[in-house]
Amino acid sequence: MIDALLSGRLAADPKEGAASNATDAAVPGVVLTRAAGDQHRYHAADRQAYSGVRAQYDDQAKATTETVLVGTDDGHGLKTLRTTYSNRANALRAANTSACSAAP
Repeated sequence: MIDALLSGRLAADPKEGAASNATDAAVPGVVLTRAAGDQHRYHAADRQAYSGVRAQYDDQAKATTETVLVGTDDGHGLKTLRTTYSNRANALRAANTSACSAAP
């Protein structure tokens, strides 16, 4: 249980008996400082940098979900549309629209 933040350190008050392991050996204390846990990462991704657009549609004749691809799937940025379209024409239209709107 953490009691307070004193002089930039967390002050903990362990429950009685909690400072030993299964063999009753004493567990040494640990001092936590802000620097010990204060880490972060920042990454800015270009959300418009993709080489192809994938859209899914329901093929009623086969009773399956099929995929259409506009552009290339080169492993470096493939946008997948979330909607499952009712037919191939609608899926292609949406993929083409999305691919054209991302072009510079």
